[in-house]
Amino acid sequence: MSAAPEPVAARPSPDTEAIRDAYLSLLGLCLCDLAGAGTISAGQNKLDGKSGEEIFSTPLPAERQVARYTGMDWPMNGLSMVGLSRLKDLQSLVEQIVADGIGGRRDRSRRLARRRLDHDARHARQPR
Repeated sequence: MSAAPEPVAARPSPDTEAIRDAYLSLLGLCLCDLAGAGTISAGQNKLDGKSGEEIFSTPLPAERQVARYTGMDWPMNGLSMVGLSRLKDLQSLVEQIVADGIGGRRDRSRRLARRRLDHDARHARQPR
């Protein structure tokens, strides 16, 4: 495996886009438990000849952070095991969907509700 990029959040500036990027990069680091001075990985060992498994935790050394970046270890205190690189991929996909104006179920529900309200309003105005 190659070395993981340094886990550093983007620096904010007065620009709205830069503030958003700084927030999202910090959020990704927090989700993967990479925002602090150190991080702990959890794992399990199968016990030889026994029917149980042993769970352990160990500090994640800098040379093994690529495993965290790619989602190949268990962060003891992280909220996500997917890895920072996949979180960045997900962010890119969501940004593209928003930029392309692709709607989803929520947009369809909103259109259906609007049609129903418009229909009810038209019929409420008609004399009986």
